[in-house]
Amino acid sequence: MANKGKRWTNEDDSKLVDYLNEYKTLLHPENANIKVPDYEKIANELGRSEYAILLRVIDKILFKKYNDINVDFKDLSLNYNIPSNFLKERFELNNELNNMNTDMVGKKWTDEDDEYLNKSIEEGISYLEIAKYLKRKPKGVIERVINHIIYKKYKDGVDIQTLKDKYKLNYSLEYLIKIFNKIDKNTETHTILKNKEKELNDQLKKYEIKIKIKLLN
Repeated sequence: MANKGKRWTNEDDSKLVDYLNEYKTLLHPENANIKVPDYEKIANELGRSEYAILLRVIDKILFKKYNDINVDFKDLSLNYNIPSNFLKERFELNNELNNMNTDMVGKKWTDEDDEYLNKSIEEGISYLEIAKYLKRKPKGVIERVINHIIYKKYKDGVDIQTLKDKYKLNYSLEYLIKIFNKIDKNTETHTILKNKEKELNDQLKKYEIKIKIKLLN
């Protein structure tokens, strides 16, 4: 699965919609008059797991239909061959995410935020609950964990698969390595800029001293 754990693009979503129509070829196990999508084929086409396909279908297509067009919940479950209890739980989660207070999104993380984050992660509190408390999005919390907790442990020699499992990340190993390489590059660039800034300041000080000596003479 080449795209497992990678972020969905607009092109991926467009293909998903097309494949849902193209591969609507299976007979519903409980109603032979209804054809439903072949999620296995769609998963193969998009290089992702069937579970990832199901989640994307629910979150980006069915949830929108349910709210915007007011489609009957049972009809969605039937036509897309998704268990009604699973569909209901996912819709409830989406509603919860949409109604979350995210006033702190885009604002600088404080030492208190990081302290709460570290403590909560160690206690096994979910990313969703942490996000609620910090008034941020779960995605932002996960990114903070990757950049400020997992990355440091990775640089200390902890196995990346161990870290992925411990912190319950759905990203692929390839994607995590890509993130770590980007952090390395940004850190290296920051160090170079800081060194250049120090070098310029040192030159300015030397220049100011020379000017003062000339003025005194």
